[in-house]
Amino acid sequence: MLSFKKSRANIATQEFAQLLPHEWAEAKRILPKQFTAKAGKLDYSYSPYLIEIVNNFAANSKITSTSILKGSQVGATQLVIETILGYTIDIAPTSILYLSESKIVAETDVSTRIDNMLYTTGIYDKIRPSAQFKHGKKTGNTKSVKEFAGGIIYAKGANEKPIAINAQILIFDELDKAKKHKFGDMVSLWKKRLSVYGKSKKELYSSTPQGDTGNRIYKEFLKGDQRYWFCECPSCKNEFSFSWSGNITKENGLIPDGVHNFKYTKNEQGAVIPESIGYACRNCGYLIKEEERYNVLLTGKWIATTTAKFRNSRSYYVPQFMSNFVSWEDICNEFIEAQNDRDRLKVFVNEVCAQVWEDRINQIDTKTTQLINAKSYAPLTIPNKLANDLGHGNIVMLTAGIDINKGSSGDETQGWAAITICGWTADNSCFVLAKGHIYGTIYNYGNVWKSLDEIINLDFYDENGVKYYINCVGVDSGYNPDKNVEAGKDGSVFDFVNKNNNARAIKGEDKISKKSLRFATGQTSEGLPLYLLDTTRYKTSLFNNLLISENADETQPPEFVNFPKAQEIGGLEYLNLNKKYKVAIKGNGFDESYYKTFNSEEPIFNKDKTEIILYKKINTRAPTHDLDALIYATAAKEFYASEILSVIKEKTYNLNLVLKYLEKFLAENGYSF
Repeated sequence: MLSFKKSRANIATQEFAQLLPHEWAEAKRILPKQFTAKAGKLDYSYSPYLIEIVNNFAANSKITSTSILKGSQVGATQLVIETILGYTIDIAPTSILYLSESKIVAETDVSTRIDNMLYTTGIYDKIRPSAQFKHGKKTGNTKSVKEFAGGIIYAKGANEKPIAINAQILIFDELDKAKKHKFGDMVSLWKKRLSVYGKSKKELYSSTPQGDTGNRIYKEFLKGDQRYWFCECPSCKNEFSFSWSGNITKENGLIPDGVHNFKYTKNEQGAVIPESIGYACRNCGYLIKEEERYNVLLTGKWIATTTAKFRNSRSYYVPQFMSNFVSWEDICNEFIEAQNDRDRLKVFVNEVCAQVWEDRINQIDTKTTQLINAKSYAPLTIPNKLANDLGHGNIVMLTAGIDINKGSSGDETQGWAAITICGWTADNSCFVLAKGHIYGTIYNYGNVWKSLDEIINLDFYDENGVKYYINCVGVDSGYNPDKNVEAGKDGSVFDFVNKNNNARAIKGEDKISKKSLRFATGQTSEGLPLYLLDTTRYKTSLFNNLLISENADETQPPEFVNFPKAQEIGGLEYLNLNKKYKVAIKGNGFDESYYKTFNSEEPIFNKDKTEIILYKKINTRAPTHDLDALIYATAAKEFYASEILSVIKEKTYNLNLVLKYLEKFLAENGYSF
């Protein structure tokens, strides 16, 4: 446990040259009101996790590289960067290269925050006064240069052309906010300015990850030894490290598992009840309250969870909820508000959790998804009680997706269909109700199609006897083997669509990707109606939704995807289709192999790395037919919504409006629309 009992009087009697940076700061620094809520004498007890970090820059420290992957408002600028600058000027003079996202920001930092620090510590007189030479160049004390005995501070914008200087210390503040350097990799370019100092150089990279491209600071973090602040639980004394979700271990660092560690309940307006907030100990379940955070943090220590790539390199993880300067109530409410806004959720992941949003895309842990998203409801049933318990309300729409495939025997009359049935709630959350593969004859409207006829015309009932039926079915027309234009045969796919009023033929089409909708209406070369899908955008949305975590009160945010826990039963087995139509039912159950389909493809980005343009299969052993069927069922929901909007003469596409309309209809009539 850290001790803060050492009096300032005792510190003041020591030779300043013997002080560590944090001791120097506590002895000399006064924080002004305009820059902090904790104005007055600097006290590291509010941010004990920053002591080791700033002391890496002591004159006798052997640490050469320090990286901070941090949330906002954790004190890094004031208690680390400003202290390093003041300590260096006062105690261990040398040359410093200070970089920020732009020249304007760097010079503003110098002329406001840094100048203020120099005044309040009483060391401003160590800065040489400004002087102007005949050719107009200023030196000594300017916005971009601070000269002092034995050293100099250069303040530069990270995207400026590197100047011909040498520096022993490099401070790169908010690395991820800097724009791409036209001269090459900005970190490599600026690091060259330290080369002459060899092993005595010191580097600091500090940043909150930004948007979906915030990987510079994350890469620097991975190069280091990946340290986490481990504290003692007040109840069981087990050591833990703060994380929004997932478990941080001393052996492996952060292990995502989808389980939220902050627990709270909400009031009737949906805001968090302050006194309910607590951080749950993974060992004993004790809820650590916000008023305990200060003392809990004082028990902490940094523990490295891996070996650094380079010797004497340290990296630190500092999320916002560790900071005593930010309330847990504000953080929890910010998370609640972000659930309906993906852009705000990105900000929450970056600024609060200190994590990179890009890492969430297509990084689905299949075991975690199965653990979190699999719920206790039977396949082929309508789990309205569960849907309400999870905070979604009743299911208001059913859809299905069908993927048609050729067989492997070489007999083109044989094949199979993958089908997935989904229920949708008014907040656009999904309950997968059934799935399976039907093997048999696909030519001339064979037994596979007859089985599908029965399935998509089934009646469904919830626990209270409320009746549902499948509103819309999307069937892939990409494989339509018995189509014969010369003979006037549209093929079994379109025969199926023409026979069933709720069926729609679909086809993947990349050309609509620039439109606001993910689908468009079209037709075949023969004039048959067709829905065109941007499957890339549907997949991206599904993969993101599979990464949504449950709320701390064990309800679920909107757009959550649920699956039955049944690992051996997919639901089609209950229909006796094998006896009725002589088909084979396979691909049953929501087991581990089913979830692997969600990790079978990787995204391919455009040249600017700003947009996913397609998905490429990477796991040939994980079939994508169930994934495709789920995508088609999702698209069918949107087809049906567009058709309802047309009926009610609503010109603007609005899925939420339709879902609320269906919810109202269900409540008033006791059966689905």
